[in-house]
Amino acid sequence: MFLIYLFLFVIGFICLFVSGIFDADLDFRERYFYIRHKTLRRHQRPARIFLVRHGESQANDDLTLYGRMANHEVELNETGCEQAIEAGKKLHSLIGKESVYVYMGPYKRSKETWSYIRKSFSPLQIITDREDSRLREQEFGNLTDLTKLPEVIQDRDRLGHFFLSFFMW
Repeated sequence: MFLIYLFLFVIGFICLFVSGIFDADLDFRERYFYIRHKTLRRHQRPARIFLVRHGESQANDDLTLYGRMANHEVELNETGCEQAIEAGKKLHSLIGKESVYVYMGPYKRSKETWSYIRKSFSPLQIITDREDSRLREQEFGNLTDLTKLPEVIQDRDRLGHFFLSFFMW
């Protein structure tokens, strides 16, 4: 292990020398540690990435639910909970004792799915579990005519601008 770090140090130093660091305005140490950090991070990239969709939701049972409830508030149904538990077991059998980094969407059903999956893993395995707003359903907005615009604006104020976006033609 020492030889690997020594090798990385020498390579880093050579890169700094060749890149003209001695002529640059940056402090030598800053540049060295920046390159060393990049080199080490390159070796820490995940070996595998698993994509998991949320379990079956209440909206799968009742399609009219979206008319009465905001999309981000829809929860898992009983089948969805069982699916999430089963997914956790399968993921654990594939991952074993490796570290886990989790990124999930902001919707309630995504968070619920992760809460069931995480029961299959040791808390020490889970390095991070982050919510990322970019991981959500595709949005087309609400195509609304002008007569319904006040209602849509009220819904947006009630549900939040993030979860209800709209545009007009």
